Parts: sequence; C-alpha cells; structure tokens
Amino acid sequence: MPTKTTPTTATEMSAQFMEQFVREAVMKVLQASPYDEATLRTVTGRLCRWATDEALPIDVSLFQPSSIERHIIEGLPNYIWASRSNVRSILLRMSETLLGEQATRIRHLPIGPSSASEPFTADESATVRAWASAQKLSRRTSAAALVGLGAGAGISAGELIALKVRDVADAGSSVTVRQGRSRTVVVDRRYRALVKRAVKGRGSDEWIFSPHRRVTGKNLVSGFVAHNPCETVAINSRRLRATWIVQQLRAGVSPIELRAASGVESLSALNRFLRYAA
Repeated sequence: MPTKTTPTTATEMSAQFMEQFVREAVMKVLQASPYDEATLRTVTGRLCRWATDEALPIDVSLFQPSSIERHIIEGLPNYIWASRSNVRSILLRMSETLLGEQATRIRHLPIGPSSASEPFTADESATVRAWASAQKLSRRTSAAALVGLGAGAGISAGELIALKVRDVADAGSSVTVRQGRSRTVVVDRRYRALVKRAVKGRGSDEWIFSPHRRVTGKNLVSGFVAHNPCETVAINSRRLRATWIVQQLRAGVSPIELRAASGVESLSALNRFLRYAA
C-alpha cells in the first residue's frame, strides 16, 4: 500500500528552490574562483536569505553589483567592516563570472574604517574560545589552532596556513614559525589547551590548519570563519593577533622582546596597540 506523504509547504518549496539556486550559482563559478566551495555557498546563501527578507527575486540579478552593494551595507549589520569588504570581494568575483558584461557597474561606497586590529575584550575572548571548542569534530582542530595560536601566540593567517603539527610543542606550550618571520613563541597559558587539542593524535607532517585542504592562499582562514561564523563576535586573524600583542604589553613584556616574538620589523608597528594596553 502506498505510503502517505505530507504535502510540501510553500516554505519548503521556497527553501528547496533557494538551495538549488545557490548550488547552481556556485558550480558555475567554482572552477574560475580562488575561493573554495564552502565559502561560496556560505556567502551566496546569506545573499539569498537577505533577498528573501527584502522580497527580492531569487535569480541571477542578485549578483548585480548594485544588489551586492545594498546587501553589504544593509544586510550584514553584525559584521565588522573588514569582513564586509571580504564578502563584497567574493560576491563581485562571482558577479564577473555569472553576469559578465551584463553587470551594471557602479561606484562602490567606502565600507568604513577597519576595526580588524582592535583586540577582543575579556568577554569576547571567552566567547571566541567557546566558539572554537563548540565546533563539530571535523572542524574543531582548525578552530582550536586558529584561536589558540592567534590569540595565544600572535600567529598571523599566513603563518598559520604554513604551520605543520611538528612546529608545535606536544603540550601546546610553544610554536615555531619557520617561514618568513622565523621565531619560536611561547603560547599564553590561557590558550595552551586549545593548541594541545589542535595537535593531539595527529601526524607531525600534517598541516595544523585545514589539513584536508583542496586549495590554499590568504583566503583559507577567512573562508573557514565565514563558513563557521560566531553568532556574537566577528572573528578574524588580525584581531586574534592584536589580542595577543595587547596581552603581552599589559603583562609588562618589553617592546624589544615583543618585537622579536611578534616578528615585526620595527617598534613603530607596535605603537598603535599602546592605547589598548593602557
């Protein structure tokens, strides 16, 4: 006897249509894009949800630069300016592929001053650590490495991408940067548990962040965060590094020692953090 099924609601049909639209748009641009599939799906899905709230049609016209601009300015109220700029760049690259010469060019509004280098407050730091610990198992080691080494040792996004498990001490107490600004940094005790979790039980030659990566590049970290956002705090590697620098200044680490540990070339690069350490 046939099984009775529940009729599909209009809401379910709309969700299915949106999911199909996102999937098809991403597949059309994936091969020509420097961004991975997960990142493209995340930003496209968010664009579509905003369009639904604004009663806009879910079609390729969403990728007109004018629509993208409106989404960036109005539709991402909880994003810091640097994150909005990153999302805009991704969507505009998609627009180039999907619309080509049909895209109506506009003069982009300045998004605003970047607060990417502002350190996290104590409450925000606790939230960020909780975010890393709450990730699903497949993403938890990368999140732990990002937060533990960013806020715990001042490791930048580019340095994090190049690190392997062997570069971190077994107990998560220190990390050695071998490329670029080579140095060994002691990890802040508050973040050692995260760093230890990031390397525990893993092969020494594995990438510490995103070990199963299919692509690499400067967008690997920002793409990970965009795909796994924190609901209340905008996370990025520069704010994590700024948090570590300010923690060191507050702890009384001398500027000379901090310059060496952070890998910056001059003491003047640390000056902009002094107002946060007061």
